[in-house]
Amino acid sequence: MPKRAGISTKRNEHGLTERQESFVQAYVENGGNATQAAITAGYPQGSAHQRGHECLRLANVQSRMETLVRQKMAHAAPVAVSSLMELAVSASSETVRQAAASSLLDRTGYKVPVQVEVTDTRTASQVDAELAALLGIAVDPAQPVGPERPPDGQDPAGKAVH
Repeated sequence: MPKRAGISTKRNEHGLTERQESFVQAYVENGGNATQAAITAGYPQGSAHQRGHECLRLANVQSRMETLVRQKMAHAAPVAVSSLMELAVSASSETVRQAAASSLLDRTGYKVPVQVEVTDTRTASQVDAELAALLGIAVDPAQPVGPERPPDGQDPAGKAVH
């Protein structure tokens, strides 16, 4: 590639030319407008659209962008947490307060218990028989496999269950 007057082809520690580094910086700062980033980086306005998209296809440009975006997100994280905390405490809408609190808990690894409705209609004896079949053991149908259970159709207190 022939060297153009006034354009450095020297590469930085990320493998980018000065113009490519400027493109990446501008692209990350402007929110992802490749044409505007190319113009800001010094590419001619008439070819900025094409040059910007050419830059986006370069692996070292993509890698540098990912690094800068991660850094930007790391710096923004405390502000985001602070905003969520403020919403969880002070939002006028109960729905917004709940959503903010849920988001905070979710992002810190706490999960809200999910209620599951059990619709299995098998009796304890049927479950015991299925378990025995899965385990490959022979059982006396009169003897429960699991812990002592009340007869089918009764709860542990001996009351009828419908």
